[in-house]
Amino acid sequence: MRPLLIVFMVFFLSVSVWGQDLELSFWNNIRNSAVTLDDQVMIRCETIELPGLQTYLFYQENNEWIQTSMEFYSGLTYQALIPAPVDQSRFCRFRTEHDTLVAMMPAFIENDNFPPLLAELSEIDSDPFGDTISESITALDMVSTSFGYSDSRFIAALENTTGDYPTDNGGFIPTEFYFYITGIINPENVLQDSVGYAMILADIPFVIDPGLFKISGIEFDLESFERIGDIETAVIDGQLVMACDIETLTGDEDFGIWPSVSNSLGIDMITAQFSSLNLELVDLGKASLQFIDNYQVAVESNILPVLSDPQWDIDNGVTTAQITYFDENANFPLSAQVSCQGNIYQMYPETYEFQDSIIFNSLIPVTDWLELTYSFSDNNIDFVELSVENTGFSPEIIPLISGVESYPNPFNPNTKIKFYLHQRSRVELKIYNIEGALVKTILDQELDPGEKIFNWNAEFSASGLYFYHLKTKNEKYTGKLILIK
Repeated sequence: MRPLLIVFMVFFLSVSVWGQDLELSFWNNIRNSAVTLDDQVMIRCETIELPGLQTYLFYQENNEWIQTSMEFYSGLTYQALIPAPVDQSRFCRFRTEHDTLVAMMPAFIENDNFPPLLAELSEIDSDPFGDTISESITALDMVSTSFGYSDSRFIAALENTTGDYPTDNGGFIPTEFYFYITGIINPENVLQDSVGYAMILADIPFVIDPGLFKISGIEFDLESFERIGDIETAVIDGQLVMACDIETLTGDEDFGIWPSVSNSLGIDMITAQFSSLNLELVDLGKASLQFIDNYQVAVESNILPVLSDPQWDIDNGVTTAQITYFDENANFPLSAQVSCQGNIYQMYPETYEFQDSIIFNSLIPVTDWLELTYSFSDNNIDFVELSVENTGFSPEIIPLISGVESYPNPFNPNTKIKFYLHQRSRVELKIYNIEGALVKTILDQELDPGEKIFNWNAEFSASGLYFYHLKTKNEKYTGKLILIK
């Protein structure tokens, strides 16, 4: 069985991008709004933003899975609108794919009988026709692969070009034997001991029969196969379906802890041929990382959020406004704003645990205000507002620049640097690399007062850490920028 190097790389890339404070997942902080005026629910999550990756959301309706694209919102946040269920829960699944890899939440099959309905499985990929090593073995040419799970089984399906799945080339004494393989790994454990597992449909008398096997080492040969359990197999509408017992697989001493931190499996489907004492690969499916999880949307009678404990701090020419938000339904706000002197500023949460009270913050480039008005809505229909007065206002000297920020950050390949200029002044904005070398002069000129936003396109720069230097005649601001390609 081929090493699942792509699975390992993407898995550990996700860990390095998110850091230790977030879940080991491609889709973090999944959350939903209340029902909007057009009977929809907004779902958001933070996901990995890399070239070539596309994220989709699937929602279940009338026992069918409906696919919709996740659209970019801001930073690393993506979102999708789905129809709101009527007085019932709605299950959702996520899928992020690349040309060489799929990360997905497979469908949960409530009926734990075998075989399942093919429509209950989640497709991994459509495999190209005629891409086998040997064109003469048409039964080993895969054209699609799928995966799913129930309370007691992991279930895989593969489809070939013929609709039947012979295990040899026929005759009284066959000279060729055929293997249909679903490779399985625990990504959090396999790099420690180089042990994988596989559901294998094959039949070589006195040598190997269908079963669940442990495969040690990195060599693809029969000597590395150790049978540890039975599998169930069936051919349904031209697809080969294989299932193994979850407890038998995860209970093996070398499998590792299950459920794991990420609750994920690496899955790779393969066909192979055994002849002349050699076992050779014939066709390879797309590698996938299966997160055994789903997200449930429960639409309830909406209770409006509550705003409390407004606070603010004035320092260095900027007002930091803060408010505590609580939603009894655990819905996130579609609108979170604070208005000041006729201008509206977005507020941002410190965490995404919306089942608890959440603190929202905003930077306002004004200090001589008399009133702040906080306004929130979890459905864009009903708004909750709270106003506070600045009873301690006294005039002060305002610096030339305030409200400096960069977004998105990390970014690829564009990021924006934003600030507010209080009076006409000459401003420099330059980008430096980690070694201190000048990469780009974005700005060096006189500017009129007002909000300023400048873009840096790093298309021709390498991934890594950069710094922006924003400078006036008597002020200097420095910030970090992380470019990920």
